[in-house]
Amino acid sequence: MEVDRSEPALITADEVLFDEPLGLVVARGSVEISQGERVLRADEVVYNTRTDVVTASGHVVLVDPDGGMVFSDFAELQSDLAEGFINSIGILLSDNSRIAATTGVRREDRVTEVERAVYSPCRLCEDDPMRPPLWQLRAVRVIRDEESQDIIYRDAFLDFFGIPVLYTPYLRHPDPSVAQRSGLLTPSVGRNGNLGTFVNVPYYIAISPSRDLTVTGGLSTDAGPLLRGLYRDRYAFGQIEVDASANYSDRLVDAGEPTEREEQRLRGHLFANGIFAIDDNWRASAAIALTSDDTYLDTFDITDADILRTSGLTEGFFDLSYARAEVISYRDLRDDAIQQPLVAPVLSYSHVGTPGGLLGGTWAADGSFLHLRRDDVEVSRMSAEASWSRRDILPIGLVSDLEAGFRQDLYLGDGVIDPDLPDDGDLEFATRTVPHAAWTLSYPWVRQGDGYRHIVEPLVGVFAAAQIDNNTVIPNNDSLDAQFNDINLFTADRFTGLDRVEDGVRVAYGVRNTLLLDDGGGADVFLGQSLRVAGSSDFPDGSDDVHRISDLVGRINLAPIPELNFSYRFQIDPRDFASLRHEIAASGEVYGVALSASYFFIDQTAGLGLTDDQAELTLAGSTALTDNWRVNANWRRDLDEQANRSIGLGAQYADECFIFRIDYQRDFTEDRDRNGGNSVIFQVGLRNLGQPAVSPRPAADP
Repeated sequence: MEVDRSEPALITADEVLFDEPLGLVVARGSVEISQGERVLRADEVVYNTRTDVVTASGHVVLVDPDGGMVFSDFAELQSDLAEGFINSIGILLSDNSRIAATTGVRREDRVTEVERAVYSPCRLCEDDPMRPPLWQLRAVRVIRDEESQDIIYRDAFLDFFGIPVLYTPYLRHPDPSVAQRSGLLTPSVGRNGNLGTFVNVPYYIAISPSRDLTVTGGLSTDAGPLLRGLYRDRYAFGQIEVDASANYSDRLVDAGEPTEREEQRLRGHLFANGIFAIDDNWRASAAIALTSDDTYLDTFDITDADILRTSGLTEGFFDLSYARAEVISYRDLRDDAIQQPLVAPVLSYSHVGTPGGLLGGTWAADGSFLHLRRDDVEVSRMSAEASWSRRDILPIGLVSDLEAGFRQDLYLGDGVIDPDLPDDGDLEFATRTVPHAAWTLSYPWVRQGDGYRHIVEPLVGVFAAAQIDNNTVIPNNDSLDAQFNDINLFTADRFTGLDRVEDGVRVAYGVRNTLLLDDGGGADVFLGQSLRVAGSSDFPDGSDDVHRISDLVGRINLAPIPELNFSYRFQIDPRDFASLRHEIAASGEVYGVALSASYFFIDQTAGLGLTDDQAELTLAGSTALTDNWRVNANWRRDLDEQANRSIGLGAQYADECFIFRIDYQRDFTEDRDRNGGNSVIFQVGLRNLGQPAVSPRPAADP
């Protein structure tokens, strides 16, 4: 940093003396000299006007422009306070880390060079400040270069609790004021059933303030070397992120009798996504997910996703309209994988009228086109819908929601539209016309009390659509995961896509009971059911042609205090009150213990196409034992198979200068060349040496 030597110095002190024969200016008592952004404080300062030298003694503090402070008992500086000699030096950096040394020299207004120095970002013990910190760097010489923002060590030892554990002739790390700098990050070491013993060493490359690359080199005893890179780029109009890896290892191809067969090959993955604003109305995005084989991602703990999705998307946002064009492809990574479709293109457009316009309501228009290919099957779907909705609140408090609509679908396909027609390669087509209407009434009763508000709201809805044959003519590609629950009970069409339509006439009824507390807590209880009046539906709500009464669905949400939440969703057969589905989730933090639990049970007769019951329990928790120590645990068990799926334990120590983490995970799942088994990961981080600062979480009072 260049100093303006012509800038005047401002001196304040309890006493200032002038010795004209010797050319000395002596300031005593709370002396402060400031020149530009640099400040010198001391008990006594002597300025020699003939040699242009400033001598400071007694509680000397030199404040740098970047906020760092140098402490000493004696300093001899040039008049601009930029260069000189300092004795018994102590440097407080911008992040409160410290350098202490016997002597130091300040030169070129940017370099501080100290001898026999110690550096540490750790706080000293309040009871015994002379006791060594948790860790420190001792060096014969330490150089702090403010221009390059480097701290350089010569002949350095790394000490833990005053005991040397590592020596290096040269070490360099960024000054704490640096926001971004290339260098090694904290490595991780561990062992698991897929990789054996492994070590991962990441290196961070700062390309620009908005662009970086993290390259990780990994070695494992059972799966060979791994090279992985994460590239991130941010623009004013968008962003890109690319995650890729490569590995050369054996992969189990066939585990059948009589012998296992393996091959050695190049394996890897590529995940990339980006989003860009084209102009004020249009934006484009893309996501790529590729892998060399079905088990690679699981083996190297990259992701446990079962299906990968690659897509490209363009969207237009307007005042009352939305347009979308997309292409999508999928890859199934499961052991019993099924052929996934290529969907290209997917075009859609939606427009909403002005609220309160047509007949006091809001009209809307939607149109879409989709082309899907799977193996030798191709299907195109065109759909158009016009709808109108209106909400009225009557003077007595009754809420009325009325909607009506008309949808037209056209399907073109090659041998898949009508199974009664021969598959001769000619295009077949089918049309579907679906007028529909719905009317929902609710009557909320509200009671306001001291510290609470209580709402009881009965609801009833009538939903009607033209009777159609969904299964025998129209292929089903986007409505396979339909589920009956409390969320969609009062939805006109409860299928998730367009390939299936809920037809006929049904009546839904239920009651919602809500308690809102002023302190943030409360409760919400809902119970509902539907009755099919006319027609039959393929929607899995538990009804049949004889009884036409759906299962009972509902939920219970409880929050006795804002920090504790409990939810319970259920589906019950009304004929014998047998439980068909339970979903329970609880989370909260009490007395410093964070807990979460989830349980679900789905009976094979719940209408979801299951061949067996499914039940699973998951528990997780963590707590701060002290200000620095935190432990966690998790457990997942398949209750139907009476088998554990995973068990995990972990502990972490974190303070202002050091972090230590150990995690143990037991995975009981085996899939082809993925072995599961035990996994242990260790990680040690030193602040400013590849590890960012950590804010310890205080332990809560019991």
